[in-house]
Formats: sequence, C-alpha cells, structure tokens
Amino acid sequence: MKAKLSLLFMLLFAYAYAHEQSTIIVQENKTEITKEQLPQAVVSAMEQSDYASWTVGKMYEIAPQEEGGSKLYEIHITGEDKALALTYDPEGNLLKAEEQEG
Repeated sequence: MKAKLSLLFMLLFAYAYAHEQSTIIVQENKTEITKEQLPQAVVSAMEQSDYASWTVGKMYEIAPQEEGGSKLYEIHITGEDKALALTYDPEGNLLKAEEQEG
C-alpha cells in the first residue's frame, strides 16, 4: 500500500511539474513594458482607433514564436463595460481583440 501511495504521489508531482513548466514557458515569452517602450506605430494606431478613449492597463511585448518572427504587443484596455486584450504587430496593425474576464 505504501509503495502504491508513493507511486501515486510521484505521478501527481510529475504531472504538476510538467504543467507548471509549460505555464512558465508561456509567461517567459511575455514581458511587461511601458507606453514609452511601444513602437510609435502601435501608439499611433491606438490613438487613432475606436479604443482611443478606453483606459489602458498593462502592456506586454511578446517574443517571436519562431525564429525570424516579429515581436507582438499586447495592450489591456477597459471601457464600455468590458475589458479587451489587443494584439498589435510592430507596424501598428491590430491582429486580435480578445475579450477578457472582469
């Protein structure tokens, strides 16, 4: 019985460790930045968008997913009773607007 419990504990630990590692890797690709660190094209696109009057929260630079790829920029905003995460490329093109929870 003790051997079975030990094996179960090791399996649960291995699963938790593997899950934690994948979460950490995702977070390592994202770095919180300030508005001054955003490319000017992204700042201009935000200022000229329908979201210009929304409140800007945290901003992130996302490392390229593949070698030779471009960085992306994620901007969290709130307004009109919802929260969004906007993803821009370095040229200021809006790639995705994803609704966020509360």
